[in-house]
Amino acid sequence: MEANGITYLNTTVSANEYNSTIYNTGYGNGYHGFGYDLNFSTFHSGIYTIYAYGIGADGSYTQLSNSPKTYTVDNSITVHCPLIRQEKSNWCWAACAEMLGKNSNCNAIRTQNGVVELIKGYEGTELKDEAGTDAEIATGAEYVSDNGVDFEAYAPLAIGDIEGLIENGYAVEMSYGPPSSSTSDIGHAVIFYGYKTQLSDNSVGFDNYFIYCDPAQGIMKNKKYSEVYTTSIGRTYRGTVCVKQ
Repeated sequence: MEANGITYLNTTVSANEYNSTIYNTGYGNGYHGFGYDLNFSTFHSGIYTIYAYGIGADGSYTQLSNSPKTYTVDNSITVHCPLIRQEKSNWCWAACAEMLGKNSNCNAIRTQNGVVELIKGYEGTELKDEAGTDAEIATGAEYVSDNGVDFEAYAPLAIGDIEGLIENGYAVEMSYGPPSSSTSDIGHAVIFYGYKTQLSDNSVGFDNYFIYCDPAQGIMKNKKYSEVYTTSIGRTYRGTVCVKQ
């Protein structure tokens, strides 16, 4: 079995199990079948290719028909979290509040509109399209959860702490902004709701990723652990909102 040109398993089994299909097609007494149990939970996420060969009495190898087969392994750890798109250009914080609240209360029906109405209010007849803070995300998440869960804003967490929250079933808000900014307004907010170890693309080894929702698109994305603290566009991880610890 291999992936990206690297062999992860190479083993030999005896083809001495009875197989009625082999027998019914006229290949001897049918005792030429074989099987091998693979515990894919022990492998990193990725696409593996499995080859099967017959070994002749002279030691020669012949690739069997229907070989190779591919198998996709997904050993990611995720929590329940609806993927929600922000409804206005500055509402990433409100969409994150909605996702956090509904992560903690799957029956919650309050939305980012209600969060903005509660915290920012209206400008004329329209809800204000304003940026928010981590503290306001915490308030909004409590509102969405129907005030059944306490949330709090924290300084940036260590990787292991983020993993621990996810393992306990909690999504985590991550706010990113310019490193020199003195304002409490976040540059952008996303929700981390899973993590995985995945085979590196076209190379040896593996990479660790967090699975997150970017409310700008409302879709799942992956972020390498090495990219958690500084983004590709220069924003830095400035704060977190999660259930009160």
